[in-house]
Amino acid sequence: MTAAMCVYSALFMRFAWAIQPRNYLLFACHFSNECVQLNQMRRWASVQPWAESYGFAAKGASSSSAASQ
Repeated sequence: MTAAMCVYSALFMRFAWAIQPRNYLLFACHFSNECVQLNQMRRWASVQPWAESYGFAAKGASSSSAASQ
């Protein structure tokens, strides 16, 4: 759902910018939603098992730190 919301917000940001007169409020709403959804996707990716091999795992989410406690 997050990926779909990212695409949706990007498309409507483009629409808000392309129409005349430009709709800055619509653009700002979709820009902020795009930022929030990208952050949500980053948070989801940081807790995935493959995240540690790419170097962006969340602190405390790695399997090696759980085994040492």
